[in-house]
Amino acid sequence: MRYTTTVDGIVRSSLMTLGLPIHYYVQFLHYALKCLNQELNMDTLPLIKTIEVTLDANNEMQIPRDFIEVLKLGRKVNNDHRIKVFGVNNEFNRLQVAADNKTEQSDEVLASLNYGGYYFTNFYNDKGEHKGRMFGYGNDTTSSEYKVIRERGVIKISPGQTAGVKIYMEYVGYHSATTASYIHPYAAEVMEAYIIYKFKEHNRSINKGEMVESKQEYYNQLRKLRGRLYGLTKTDILRLVRSEFRQSIKI
Repeated sequence: MRYTTTVDGIVRSSLMTLGLPIHYYVQFLHYALKCLNQELNMDTLPLIKTIEVTLDANNEMQIPRDFIEVLKLGRKVNNDHRIKVFGVNNEFNRLQVAADNKTEQSDEVLASLNYGGYYFTNFYNDKGEHKGRMFGYGNDTTSSEYKVIRERGVIKISPGQTAGVKIYMEYVGYHSATTASYIHPYAAEVMEAYIIYKFKEHNRSINKGEMVESKQEYYNQLRKLRGRLYGLTKTDILRLVRSEFRQSIKI
């Protein structure tokens, strides 16, 4: 049987810690949900969701209703398990661009470059050897970019990606927590410390020194939680150091 705890259990534990009756339950529940949704969910214990969306004709995808922030966005690499991760480009136009006009100029340029024999005429000699000197070709970064446009509720993807492709996205979503929601065991003490801190902060009968102590206790528990979640082991360090080492023939 695995050890788990619920929001209801943490709220009741906080009431027992302060020796308060059940009449404070709703107030304590408010603090517990606020800690889960606005404090822990933003960075320490994010609720990560994964979707795969097909681009529309404008190279845009709709933002989910519970969307907070993009963690990873890209395309699957053929049949591999990896994802080609896209980067942010804040230079994209925030307005909607008509699908009929967005590639008009680029199509003309591509048509001129796709002349049969142009590539071999300019970059190969008569013996079929490549002459090199291909300058200004750049890289693939311009075709793997995106921009979140919240006012329109969409994510704009680089025109280099053809319409109809599937985009993979991992994002931080909102918790739809209830009293029966299960909480990570590491986070139980953090939530209880937060509840007590907020209760004392809004209680006029509590002196400021006691409130400051409860606030410091909350941050101490938060640091402990992050230390438990993101602990770096000896194995992790060795894998990082050795990740770029390769076997080679020695003469």
